Amino acid sequence: MTGIGNVLGYIFGYLNLPQYMSFFGNTQFKVLVVIASIAISSTVLVSVLCIKERNPLLDPPSKSDREASGLIAFFKQVFVSIKRLPPQTKTVCQIQFFHWIGWFPFLFYITTYIGQLYVNPYLKPGLSDDEVNILWDKATRIGTLALLIYAITSFTSNLILPFLVVPTYRAETSRPSEEIPRPITPTSPIGTRERSASWGELAMAHNRSQSHLSTRTAPADPHPRKLDLQNSQSLLHRWLERLQIPGLTLRRAWLLSQLLFSLCTFSTLFISTPQAATVMTALIGITWSLTLWAPFALISAEISRRDERRRRRDRRRLMNGPDDGESDTEEEEEDKAGIILGIHNVAVSAPQVLATLICSVVFKLLQKPRNEPGDVSVGWTLRIGGLATLVSAFITWRMKEAADEDEDK
Repeated sequence: MTGIGNVLGYIFGYLNLPQYMSFFGNTQFKVLVVIASIAISSTVLVSVLCIKERNPLLDPPSKSDREASGLIAFFKQVFVSIKRLPPQTKTVCQIQFFHWIGWFPFLFYITTYIGQLYVNPYLKPGLSDDEVNILWDKATRIGTLALLIYAITSFTSNLILPFLVVPTYRAETSRPSEEIPRPITPTSPIGTRERSASWGELAMAHNRSQSHLSTRTAPADPHPRKLDLQNSQSLLHRWLERLQIPGLTLRRAWLLSQLLFSLCTFSTLFISTPQAATVMTALIGITWSLTLWAPFALISAEISRRDERRRRRDRRRLMNGPDDGESDTEEEEEDKAGIILGIHNVAVSAPQVLATLICSVVFKLLQKPRNEPGDVSVGWTLRIGGLATLVSAFITWRMKEAADEDEDK
């Protein structure tokens, strides 16, 4: 859905909006602001009206809730939560910190970079301000066209890559001593919906296991159409599994996409035409598709494993009673998914502040006026971002696979 939104947004950016929507404003930026405001207002309104939330005040107060009172206690709780992040989630946040130092200059200045390549041959001494503005207006539209191609590449990658990547987290068969199925967590846009068995389903599964011998002689399925549908779904699932590239885990795909990002940004040393810059921008769309997918899938997989262990512990307590040797410290040490994703958002937003400061220094040292050709300041901000992305790629390379972490535990 984010990919579709990117495509629509860059289509609006490429069109001459004042010509078609003059009632929204007399400049491209004014019309874009109105369209963005309508989009945000309408989608938030739908969310407010349609999504029903549980009342958190009905939950029993946890230890952290009892201790948290005031601003200082709030920040203390945040820092404690950062300290006790799950290992893989902590690594993902480190990767995101350095990777978003690279994303910031690209997302904000790539249009200016491509526009500069376009106007360089046309900028000559003696041009009036109006002539320079006309040149830059066309250059900006060319840069937006490059971003439109980049968004289409990202959207296409988001459709294709999930079929090629080996899932991060698969459901395991139940152990003999524990006839409760593990939850299945989606690791990609085509994953299955997370689901846990209810007590009624568990009772039915127990009855089926007790009557296993009798079911061998049961009559034929009275619903052949349903059986044919299940067989066709199983056949489709096996066919889709054949598309997966052996060894191409989500971590490795994310690593390769980061290396591609760095390679593309370093290629700006040799790019001199807007056409070549457009090809470079389109290739980075592959990296963007993994950025929208990989970190959330990896964090969600780890959250599901933790949630599964918690449910298993709760079931033991329910069936066997509280264990004297088992305290509630372990439960209190686990943060909820919202806190974990909030810390991840901090790891995405904080490096953008740092990247802004770095870009400001580069522009102060290297930027030229708009009517002078040969401005290389934006190119250097992209290369610095590519260098930071190499750091994130190194951390990704050292990160363990989800299967390896399960074996360690």
